[in-house]
Amino acid sequence: MSTVSLSIDYSTGAQKHFSGISWKEDLTILGALDASTTIPPGTVVTFGSDRAGHVLGLVIDEMPGKDTPALDWVVSVNAKRFEHRLGTETSFNFFPEERAANRLRPGDHVLIKLEVKTDL
Repeated sequence: MSTVSLSIDYSTGAQKHFSGISWKEDLTILGALDASTTIPPGTVVTFGSDRAGHVLGLVIDEMPGKDTPALDWVVSVNAKRFEHRLGTETSFNFFPEERAANRLRPGDHVLIKLEVKTDL
């Protein structure tokens, strides 16, 4: 079975690692994050989306909290910063070319790290 791995770095000294997320055709970064919600200890993931389905306000395990608005999640795949927007299935229907950028391959490692926003 092919897998991908996911690490979540809360930038507080705490991290979660999921090394055996099952890979399947068309698995996206958001899909891997969603899969982590079902693997103990799991994660709690919430987000909104714009009208085109792009992910907005990503919150993982209640981070960043309402009292830390200057923090945001930054995504890297295989140690390379992901420069595209995370998208839902809806966004890929509106912008199918974005699916390819979000698609993972077997063996990929995704790092999602909480960092200070640079666009303030």
